[in-house]
Amino acid sequence: KASCSEWKIHSYPTLKLFNAPGNPESQTEEGMDMKERSTGDIISFLETHVTHHHRPRTPGAAGGSGGGSGDDTEKWAASDRAERWSAETAPTKMTPRKRLFDAVASLLFGLNYGVFVDGKELKGEQKSALRDLLQVLAKAFPGSEANRAALATLAEQVESDRSPLLTSDGWDKYLETWQLGRFPRTFSWSIMCSPEGGSEGHVTAGYTCGLWTLFHMLTFSAPRAGITPHQTMAAVRNFVAHFFGCAHCRDHFLAMYDGCEFGRCEVPVLDTEASQRAVVLWFWKAHNTVNARVAEETRQDALEAKEREGAGA
Repeated sequence: KASCSEWKIHSYPTLKLFNAPGNPESQTEEGMDMKERSTGDIISFLETHVTHHHRPRTPGAAGGSGGGSGDDTEKWAASDRAERWSAETAPTKMTPRKRLFDAVASLLFGLNYGVFVDGKELKGEQKSALRDLLQVLAKAFPGSEANRAALATLAEQVESDRSPLLTSDGWDKYLETWQLGRFPRTFSWSIMCSPEGGSEGHVTAGYTCGLWTLFHMLTFSAPRAGITPHQTMAAVRNFVAHFFGCAHCRDHFLAMYDGCEFGRCEVPVLDTEASQRAVVLWFWKAHNTVNARVAEETRQDALEAKEREGAGA
């Protein structure tokens, strides 16, 4: 986190380009942020801007051919069609307890690594965004009262303008001993969220999955705690805007939210059963849209990788 702050890396994926011939921006001490998202885009950029004398051939499939055989092509196609979850690990098979642990893991990860990446002080809209989400969680977080009490303490610390938690060092020091109820202080997700059974090696997949789980939970628990649907939506929206590291994902979510997609702007203002249902449905529609986009991007990335293997033959 300190390195990201020092090098002004505010989102992922981020690549820095230094000393590229004919590219003045990359000659600076901070280098140039490459905005390309996919591997194919990055390779195209490098081929256009960076002079090189030798480009290693992309390692091929079994046998080292690089071009791939008909069998390889079938394997790629089968991979595209593969189910993400088995019958045993499908979301419908995950108990509420496991889903809650996924949400907690993502909340803890976000608090530890999502805050202060953009600087050493928390102020303005960022401070308000963190405070608002913590206040919602302090009232509506599922489980025991100890969970909500811990979050309430954290929210109170952020609320004070004189709090040491408004600096990166103070925040990190406080979180070293802060405990969310009886939950473990680890970042480990269920096999539903992480392809490798919750290992920390797949933290990106686990984090986003658990974060969506947290958001869905709040749409059900917040109304029971006296929080209006619009308060819940605004708290989630602002947290994503200021603290979610995946720039591409963040921009897509904000475009859906701010662009009033799926009737977001038609959600009734009054705290009624109709507005509560509308918020629940909006998050499900938004989440389904994200899943479809990610699946398509993954498919395209796989196809691009296959084409590069063929070109390297």
